[in-house]
Amino acid sequence: MSFIINPYRFATAGGGGVLDSYSSNLMVAHSVSRRLLTNYTGALFKVRRSSDNATQDISYGVDNWADTAALATFIGANSGYVDTLYDQSGNGRHMSQGTFSAQFRVVNAGVNDTLGGKLTLFHSGANWTMMMSTTSTFTSYTGTTMSVFARGLNGIAANNYRFVSVTNNTSTDYLSSAQCAIILSTTPPGTGWQSYRAAHLANSIQTPATSDGLISAIADGTNLKLRDGTNTGSAASSAAFNINRVLIGGYTSINPYAAQSSKFAEVILWTSDQTSNEAAIRSALIY
Repeated sequence: MSFIINPYRFATAGGGGVLDSYSSNLMVAHSVSRRLLTNYTGALFKVRRSSDNATQDISYGVDNWADTAALATFIGANSGYVDTLYDQSGNGRHMSQGTFSAQFRVVNAGVNDTLGGKLTLFHSGANWTMMMSTTSTFTSYTGTTMSVFARGLNGIAANNYRFVSVTNNTSTDYLSSAQCAIILSTTPPGTGWQSYRAAHLANSIQTPATSDGLISAIADGTNLKLRDGTNTGSAASSAAFNINRVLIGGYTSINPYAAQSSKFAEVILWTSDQTSNEAAIRSALIY
């Protein structure tokens, strides 16, 4: 008697498909660490090898996590930097950065950068202009509801700003007109995440409750709510958003000398209020 073993039967609980039940109104879904939707069959990201600047797409394994074996074979003892972070939503809103000195690192001299034990983007302390954004502006979304989930960890120095934001600004200073941003910051006023709305502080500081720094900001048409799984912040925010770009980066007009290490692993955005699904989405995304 012979048996056929289905390798997908043993996929890790946190692997691809975690957003299958929440794909409605999904605008972007970026993850350097895993496949988020089972109907996504493309690569997770394109990596550049430091030794010769050659690039290669890195996909996922049978467990839906990033194929670190393929990454190791390609990078070897060199360092790897992400050229493109592919959009898994099906909307083609890929993030890219073609300037070598501004690319996020993913492998350091043959050793993977990780967050929560999984592959992550690393923000170099040597470059405060590092930024990755959707390759081009897309048809603007205008509405009063929006939900953003992001995973990341802050650096260690004071006056250190890192952010994930959605905006309609096409200049380099994205934060000053960010329609909604999740910001990793140390000071002021303290370690944690902040949420901004149209360039002004809309929520009090929150410290991620989980070791992998999963945080969310949800605009429900009345309030902009910032959460980390334990703490909840809320501020009035009923004006319509006007967004056509999504980005992660390390430059702000508030502090142009932000130059310490941070990590980004996932950015997911819905053009809808996901408050009722928040607990389920958070549970699915935790790893």
